[in-house]
Amino acid sequence: MSFDPLPFDVIQGLSQWVKVVAAITVLGAFVMTVIALVSVGPRGFFSVLRQMYEGIRDGSDLLTFGAWRRIWAVSTLTVREAVRRKALLVFVIFGVLFMFGSWFLASADQMADIQIERHVVFVFTAVSWLVLPVILMLACWGIPEDIKARSMHTVVTKPVRRSEVVLGRMIGFSLVATFIVAGMGVAGYIWIDRQIPRSIHDRLVCKVPLYGKLSFMDRQGEPTKAGINVGDVWTFRSYIEGATKASAVWDFEHVDQSALKTPADMGAETQPVDEALANERKLAPGKGVAVTRVVAASPADSAGLRAGDIILVFNGQEVGQPGDLAQAVSGLGIGQTYPMTIDRDGKQLPLQVPWEDYLSLQTGFEAFRTHKGIINSGLLCQLTLVNPKTKLRVPLRTFEVAEYRGDGNQTPVPRTISYYDSEKKENRTADLLNDVVSDGSLRVEARCLNSEQFLGMARPDLFIRTADRPFAVGFFKALSGVWLEAMVVVMIGVAASCFLKGPIATLFTFSIVVVGQWFRPTVDKIVSGQQLGGGPMESIYRMVTHMNQTVDMELSKPVTSTIKSSDWIVEQGLFLVQQTFPNLTHFGMSAYVAKGFDVDFRAAILPSIAVTLAYLLPCVLIGYYALKLRELESK
Repeated sequence: MSFDPLPFDVIQGLSQWVKVVAAITVLGAFVMTVIALVSVGPRGFFSVLRQMYEGIRDGSDLLTFGAWRRIWAVSTLTVREAVRRKALLVFVIFGVLFMFGSWFLASADQMADIQIERHVVFVFTAVSWLVLPVILMLACWGIPEDIKARSMHTVVTKPVRRSEVVLGRMIGFSLVATFIVAGMGVAGYIWIDRQIPRSIHDRLVCKVPLYGKLSFMDRQGEPTKAGINVGDVWTFRSYIEGATKASAVWDFEHVDQSALKTPADMGAETQPVDEALANERKLAPGKGVAVTRVVAASPADSAGLRAGDIILVFNGQEVGQPGDLAQAVSGLGIGQTYPMTIDRDGKQLPLQVPWEDYLSLQTGFEAFRTHKGIINSGLLCQLTLVNPKTKLRVPLRTFEVAEYRGDGNQTPVPRTISYYDSEKKENRTADLLNDVVSDGSLRVEARCLNSEQFLGMARPDLFIRTADRPFAVGFFKALSGVWLEAMVVVMIGVAASCFLKGPIATLFTFSIVVVGQWFRPTVDKIVSGQQLGGGPMESIYRMVTHMNQTVDMELSKPVTSTIKSSDWIVEQGLFLVQQTFPNLTHFGMSAYVAKGFDVDFRAAILPSIAVTLAYLLPCVLIGYYALKLRELESK
């Protein structure tokens, strides 16, 4: 993947939320007190206390059954209003997009991973871009329209408190968003399932990775903070030099029996041998099945089976149809090796098929060539398993780095590993879990074997691939990100509509969403000082003077101080934005599914839930007090 799914720290997030909410509450109370004192004199202080008391009283009333009956009544009215405003017509647009979307996405000559990625991205883009604008308009225009039509004044004079109006609106619009997202999600899943060719349907899965901690060794074999920078602007990956002691080291934890995979089938796609191929190989009619594709890290791959081979006999049973092979491999015992006879280019060869649990190591390294080398061949890489305690080293077989081929780089590690000990100069065997793994810890070293060539890698570029999950699991997990983002839009939109007119509330909420989702990484870099080129004023100066962003400014001290001070003021404003605007970068989970991965709960779903819950109480309070202080009758 092109991003690093780091787990969310719940304790740190909760602590930060308490600090920010406390600071805003104190600041808001102070400002309101000052305004009240200036407006009505000493009585203003008691007025603020009265408002706080009424807020606590109304909040305690929300614990009663009657309050939630009134909230539900407001919610149902909100849903009916959304239907009356024809919000559900968005399904028509959605349907039109899907009717013609396949015209521009389907291409049989594309790689399977690219076909799946394009279909998944199309579905999630369509759902997000149709749902969020509709929900934004409904949430931001609902209360202002009620005030304009004087219906809000009628409601609040009944035994319905303003807090119940705000919560009812939020719940009502959330129900509308839930219905739309669920409907579009189910339709999108069925559409993907039907559009993806059956020949590549086995790729429609969700990989479940187990990530490790990455460190680097330099060309002398000494620890270093990072690999080599080859001049790429994107510094996500660091590179190691080939044919040296440079290596990338991953330390994995919690490696046990659950991390191993059990073969479900042979891992070879087959078809009957046609007459022309049978005559070419001099085979009797109805004998053998032709192999069209071998799945990486499967028993067939471990046995050395290739596309183009013909399977004649497996475990003593003759094979004439693909169903014969499926029947022959059913019920095989784990930990056994089974004989297989194949025809390869007219010659019969015996193979041994290992049928045992195995550890699947998948890599996604990127090559950087300083010269062409053998252009039709990938760079060579070798993985070595290391026991962190005993220092036992088990080298695995060398493989070519298959760039941009999705699951092309899978290295199956059987439970019983045969390897050559270069120090003792003898062949040896080791048990993966008993000899190589130590208390659940496993170290994997990666080296490039080509001289003057480089391999780039980041933490997610090597992982232990545990048992895959169905595509539907990852799809609907990612869909929950769209739904949670719609909940945030509803809460902020309803709160903003309590003190702003409809158009202004829409622009205000839209700006928060844009900053939180697309500009959040830039804001974080500027606030943390990691942005090259300094702040806005310094960046403007560098652009005007064509100065490199890594070169120090050669200006007089007063001018430099003025620029730095201006940038400091802007940075403090961005710090407030960082602390108060929602971080929506975790909500876009479609990248996981598009790349064939399950959505990481701790890295994506948990922070999205935390952000959604974090804005619930502040938005309700803001909406409640805004309605209390706002004139409800339209002028």
